[in-house]
Amino acid sequence: MHITRTWRKALAVPVVLALAVGGALQTASSASAAEAGLTVTSPTEGQTLDSRTVTVEGSVDGYATVIVYAADGTTELARTNVNGDFGVPTPYTVELPAYADDATTAQTIEVGGLLGGSGIPQIERKFTLPSAEVALTVTSPTEGQTLTSRTVEFSGAGTDGSTVNVLDKNGDRIPGTTAAVVSGGTWSTTGVYTDDAAVAQKVYVHQVTGGAGRGDVERSFTLPAPLLPAPVITSPKNGEALTGATVTFTGTGDPSANVALLVVPTDLLNAPEAKAKAAPAKPTDPIVVDKDGKWSVTVALVPNDYTVVATEVTLDDASNLVAITSKPSTPVEFSLSAPAVVPVVTPTTTPTPAVTPTKHTSSKTALAETGLETTGFAGLSALFLLAGATLLILRRQRSTS
Repeated sequence: MHITRTWRKALAVPVVLALAVGGALQTASSASAAEAGLTVTSPTEGQTLDSRTVTVEGSVDGYATVIVYAADGTTELARTNVNGDFGVPTPYTVELPAYADDATTAQTIEVGGLLGGSGIPQIERKFTLPSAEVALTVTSPTEGQTLTSRTVEFSGAGTDGSTVNVLDKNGDRIPGTTAAVVSGGTWSTTGVYTDDAAVAQKVYVHQVTGGAGRGDVERSFTLPAPLLPAPVITSPKNGEALTGATVTFTGTGDPSANVALLVVPTDLLNAPEAKAKAAPAKPTDPIVVDKDGKWSVTVALVPNDYTVVATEVTLDDASNLVAITSKPSTPVEFSLSAPAVVPVVTPTTTPTPAVTPTKHTSSKTALAETGLETTGFAGLSALFLLAGATLLILRRQRSTS
């Protein structure tokens, strides 16, 4: 009987121990998540990162396994087993797979894990990825392009947030340009070359991303020759009131140069409908400066208030415009009073120079031809294709006067 009681007592001990162990396990199971001590120190909430390869760091119980999930909390991205002592906060590092270039910049992850077979409550972390790196390109000017202006727009593509500098051979910015910030994948900046700058140019375009160089492009192009001084309109005088059905325009310029003359009704200069359109430009009787530096042309006009401007140009063998070679003259405004007549687009008479100069020609590609979309436009034996450019100059001069 004593033996039996002893046996029962002994038998009861394992039962108690088993219950105690079971209780301990149950306690550990319910408390492990809280006791894991999981922290996330990097990335911080809302942080903007400088790489699409994200490293998650923090501390946790040394026996834990840290698992990083996607925003849904179930798709595993990466994990690591923390090699430390049980119950001791231990640093951990988990490197995530690099985010693809087409992944959105706004990202969310859930950081959790396991301890003692139980899940660790997840910690949400939001952060912003850098834009995917885009190779630096220069779309304008193109390699070897011959430009028509010494004001040059440089543009291309790059990595958002980067800065792009257009430099000369000495590493200095081209005058007028700035450190262009890439936005929406594109960048642009405008440089201005002085008249004494060489025609042949080469620039070095450099992209900086996150403080480091991220691409270089060299680009060569050709500037137009510097513009010559503007011709002068000597008649009519500015503000002069004329009468009759024709107007004789006279002026001075470089001997043998071709003069392009543009006459526009003054009230059309700022009219919204005065827009450029495609139009032929073949003056049948070019205005040529004689050997004494003088030119003259007579044109039939209807009564109106007019503004006239002149510039020197080169023409090809078919009298098409090749290039504008001088600055535009000072605009001259005048009024004409006379009975209404039908506008004539060719001169009624052309004074014959003492020595007829030979028309300048060029093998360069002709510029785009433009005109003025209005029936009130009074054409001359000039180049109507100058309407767009000359009107722009006139507007600027009038707006700043």
